Amino acid sequence: IGASWGQNGWGPDTPWCACFLSWAAAQTAGDPPRFADVDEGIAAFQSDGRWAEAGGEYTPIPGDYIFFDWGGGSDPAHVGAVLYVENDWVYTIEGNSGGRVAVQRYALSDPRIVGYGLLDWT
Repeated sequence: IGASWGQNGWGPDTPWCACFLSWAAAQTAGDPPRFADVDEGIAAFQSDGRWAEAGGEYTPIPGDYIFFDWGGGSDPAHVGAVLYVENDWVYTIEGNSGGRVAVQRYALSDPRIVGYGLLDWT
């Protein structure tokens, strides 16, 4: 029997986007950062030199982590993974997107995108 809402502190307002990506990372042969807090995830990518600010020259690639600040500032509160980029749009897969795992689409110029965590595919 799995845990249900209300057990172990989890509920409909639990921010689980980073937990979803960390679970997915654990299923791979690679070694992406694993984190439960968005700020810790950004810090991990930055400390490894694997961070790209949004709005620069970098175009994200599949697998990159994409960090968002829903207020359009610089205090990220959400993270997803890039599926692909096409015609100035970035398509993502995100946990805790409306309370579920969902595919989303954003303009690359969307001011809510703070930056990208770059994965090491070597």
